[in-house]
Amino acid sequence: MNLKGISIEVEAISASFREAAGQLYHETLPLPPPSTLAGFAGAAMGKSFEETLSFFKRYHIGVGCQGNYQGKGRDLWNYEKIKSGGKSGTDIVIREFLYEFRGKLFYMCEDKEIAKELYNAFTAPYYGLTLGTSDDIAKLSKVTWHDDLKIGKSSEIDNTWIYGDQLSNLELDWEKISKTPIAKTIKPAIVKLLPVDYTFETDGARQACSYQTFTFLGDNQKPTNPVSVYFFDDTVVSLCYIFNEKGNE
Repeated sequence: MNLKGISIEVEAISASFREAAGQLYHETLPLPPPSTLAGFAGAAMGKSFEETLSFFKRYHIGVGCQGNYQGKGRDLWNYEKIKSGGKSGTDIVIREFLYEFRGKLFYMCEDKEIAKELYNAFTAPYYGLTLGTSDDIAKLSKVTWHDDLKIGKSSEIDNTWIYGDQLSNLELDWEKISKTPIAKTIKPAIVKLLPVDYTFETDGARQACSYQTFTFLGDNQKPTNPVSVYFFDDTVVSLCYIFNEKGNE
């Protein structure tokens, strides 16, 4: 099996990956979740989110990411909402965001022509690309084609997410911790149940219909037992077929 891949080096002054359950406080995830990675590719291709999900399902496209940020901040957003009885009103939302986000986004597909379509879209995006709201403008500094991805297992993986609850399979990387500046906060691993598929109304409104669990790793944790990974040249990353009815790797 000859797997094709694309990696995108991306950066943004601010980024925000909201948890779907957030209401008046929008906490951000530390990295873009799988559904955000699909939407990011869809914007590059000029597709709606609904069209993108159908595209990812049809061609069994895998997604992954790796990244870090300098800090977190909060801002306020004023938004209009529909109250009971059809009356409109306004409310204030507190939004958490990441400051100076830098990372790599990864896409994999067995179909070379589909992978090339993705690659071409990222080299000349149809829409402006963002990592959160319309203010979180993403800069793509490098788009790389990978002709023959390798699959294996590794514990040398960090600043990414892994499919499933992996907390019992993690240990602290004391070598890295010993080299960490005292002033730097060590980010703990976190586990999140996230939406990975949606149903759509005729007006385009969407509702999550399927959820999966992901473990987000920081700088200083690594799996005790090796996990399934893909090798994008020298970069090791976990990929997830989030919209593949056959399940995840």
